[in-house]
Amino acid sequence: MKQNCKEKRDIKPFIYGGLASITAEFGTFPIDTTKTRLQIQGQKIDQTFAKLRYNGMTDAFIKITKEEGLNALFSGIWPAVLRQALYGTIKFGTYYTLKSFANDYGFLIDPKTGSERIWSNILCAASAGAISSAIANPTDVLKVRMQVHGKGNQQKSLWSCFHEIYKYEGVHGLWRGVGPTAQRAVAIASVELPVYDFCKSQLMCYFGDHIANHFVSSCIASLGSAIASTPIDVIRTRLMNQKRVTIEDGMAAATTQKIYTGSLDCVVQTVRNEGILALYKGFIPTWVRMGPWNSKFFSVSMKEHDIRVFAYGGLASILAEFGTFPIDTTKTRLQIQGQRIDKKFSQLRYRGMTDAFFTIAREEGVTALYSGVWPAVLRQAVYGTIKYGTYYSLKNFAREGGLLLDPKTGNERVWITVACAATAGVISSAFANPTDVLKVRMQVSGKGSQQKNLWKCFYEIYKYEGVKGLWRGVVPTTQRAIIITSVDLPVYDFCKSRLLNIFGDQPITHFISISSLSAAIASTPMDVVRTRLMNQKHLLALRDTTVTQNIYRGSLHCAMETVRHEGLMALYKGFIPAWMRMGPWNAIFFVTFEQLKKL
Repeated sequence: MKQNCKEKRDIKPFIYGGLASITAEFGTFPIDTTKTRLQIQGQKIDQTFAKLRYNGMTDAFIKITKEEGLNALFSGIWPAVLRQALYGTIKFGTYYTLKSFANDYGFLIDPKTGSERIWSNILCAASAGAISSAIANPTDVLKVRMQVHGKGNQQKSLWSCFHEIYKYEGVHGLWRGVGPTAQRAVAIASVELPVYDFCKSQLMCYFGDHIANHFVSSCIASLGSAIASTPIDVIRTRLMNQKRVTIEDGMAAATTQKIYTGSLDCVVQTVRNEGILALYKGFIPTWVRMGPWNSKFFSVSMKEHDIRVFAYGGLASILAEFGTFPIDTTKTRLQIQGQRIDKKFSQLRYRGMTDAFFTIAREEGVTALYSGVWPAVLRQAVYGTIKYGTYYSLKNFAREGGLLLDPKTGNERVWITVACAATAGVISSAFANPTDVLKVRMQVSGKGSQQKNLWKCFYEIYKYEGVKGLWRGVVPTTQRAIIITSVDLPVYDFCKSRLLNIFGDQPITHFISISSLSAAIASTPMDVVRTRLMNQKHLLALRDTTVTQNIYRGSLHCAMETVRHEGLMALYKGFIPAWMRMGPWNAIFFVTFEQLKKL
């Protein structure tokens, strides 16, 4: 009977993780849209996105709203929600499950201090992030495509976007950028989850298990996640936005050429043509969104030993995604632009997040800021559920195994927390990569993605790029997930534990848990590579002359090309919207997650 009760508790993190992720996704999706736009712009090897249209997150938000309409900020929202339904459920459920296993076998708690071992948390988070991101990659691709193209993507709808990807890129198109996506997830999970747990535990004496603790911890975890994952996110976004075409009847399809051969090629081209900082395009919206996103998420979750943490993680992620998606769109646009090796995105249309926001809103309408919001929501349904559920489950395993707590101090071991977070990030990001590809494609395209709808975007990727297209950028995505989760969650937990004695288990505690900055700093370079790889379309067949060529061969190539052509700072394109989004995203997520845990 005892075993059955334990098994019942262990499955809840999956459910709560998904619910919390979906909640956070809804609340922060506009910020994510600005991030995507920032990451896409400035690709000098892609003329479509060569122009720097946005000066930053705010500019991106204003421009998107002004040019494309407010709805453009939510382009790709549905694939994003779908992603969180998969990614969030798997990531958080897997993370906490792995932690529970580690605890059962004495790996989580340090017998000397009684605290969770950091390496154990990081391992669990990375594993959860990689698995969840890989599974949810198709929804990520849909989200990116819809966010990039703005208003049109929302009008085409999720199905239209899916159909377009499937038709012109094949099934592979839905997994475009799956490599950087998984890498990003590992980076985020390895940083975010362990840092969140660490901060939460450290702030417990100040705030107790209060919402203020969850917020502060989430903000701190978000910073580390953004820093570690942005470069991978940029590569992932660009790869997801890139299309491959399937030859049919000797005619060419209306898609872009593959300009990036892979993650490495995307990194190389981005750095070469735009500078090293190009890898941090969309960093601000990434971080800004992560904060409230995580706050919403962790406010929705339940007890660490409870299986409901999976459901709460997914729900909180979805809510946070919706609330910060426009910022994510500006981030994506900023990360895509300035690619000198991609003529389509070589122009710098945006000067920053704010410029990108207003430019997109003005030229494409406000709805363009939500292009790709649905694949983003879908991504959180998968990514958020898996990541947070897995993270806390792994921590529980580590605790039960005596690996989590340091017997000397009684505090959680940092390496255990980071390990759990990284594991959760890898697993969840890998599963949710397709939704990330969809999101990036829709965010980059702006107007067209939502008009075609999520399904059309998915269909287009599948048809012209194949199944692999849905996992495009999965490597940098996984790396980014590892960085973000490894920083975000451990920092949040640390801050939360320290703030609990001060504020108690109140919303202010979760809000002040500032894990977003570190996450944004660590993840932006990978996010840039990920975005570019996801935006890149691989052509299996040419049906017309409107397609772009494959300019990035992989994550490394994308990073190298980005630094070579745009400078080292190009890896931090979209850093501001990335960070700006992480803040509210984590705040929404962790607050929602923690409050759901009390149900």
